[in-house]
Amino acid sequence: MTRARTGDRVAVTYRVTRMGGEVVDASPEGAPLELALGGGKYLPGFEAAVAGMAPGESKDIVIPPEEAFGVFDAELVLELSADQFPEGSAPETGSCFVMETEDGRRSLLTVVGVDGDQVVVDANHPLVGEALRLEVTLEAVLGPDTPEAPVTGGT
Repeated sequence: MTRARTGDRVAVTYRVTRMGGEVVDASPEGAPLELALGGGKYLPGFEAAVAGMAPGESKDIVIPPEEAFGVFDAELVLELSADQFPEGSAPETGSCFVMETEDGRRSLLTVVGVDGDQVVVDANHPLVGEALRLEVTLEAVLGPDTPEAPVTGGT
């Protein structure tokens, strides 16, 4: 029986929840996610869970924080000047902004404090430090990942 391995394109149906049951992400009803295993585009714990599965096999596992969105990084708590925010926006504690980094990547910032013109933001992912529950079924192993075989979808 064929088993999924790093370098394969696979089709999966999945649901990711917080430990309290709140759904974080899920494949659309009746539309499996196609992904390339080992590309690093998905949560490490997600890819590791799928690797080694056979078509039709299902798993219900807990992904530890280190294999999900990581552990809290104090270096990602930054102090910015209010003039660095979009014109007309008033940063308030709890508000979120997407900012582009110098290397062109986008980062979600959560305002954790405002003191006059200084704004303290946290660039850690909102789910940092959380274990997540993953329910996943491998629908098919589609073959080796190739440039002409685009992948679809997203956790």
